[in-house]
Amino acid sequence: MKTIKEIAAEIGVTKQAVFYRIKKPPLSNTLQPFISKLDGVLMVSFDGEKLIRQAFAEKVPSKEPSNEVSILDSVALRLLERENERLIAEIARLQSRNDELTAALIMATAKKRWVPRLPWKRER
Repeated sequence: MKTIKEIAAEIGVTKQAVFYRIKKPPLSNTLQPFISKLDGVLMVSFDGEKLIRQAFAEKVPSKEPSNEVSILDSVALRLLERENERLIAEIARLQSRNDELTAALIMATAKKRWVPRLPWKRER
């Protein structure tokens, strides 16, 4: 007899996954005679262990995302691409405006040269 934790370790899943499977029908019904509690620990007989292994050997739908692009994903992708193009154009416009303002500032400061006031000369 083995514990759920030992069976889970051998199968390569968590003990929570094993508990989840053994509590759901039809496995819960077929395992009934092969499970017992010993000092508060759930023990599974050899035949019950075989049933649990069979349940995990069956194809389980994967929860990992598929590589397929759904219609909603492709629509969202197109919207994001349009927004990206709009933002790139806006950045180019702002950079151009920044260059214009920088050039104007340079011209303005070149025309009006700053001359420091000398403390010993009084203005009249």
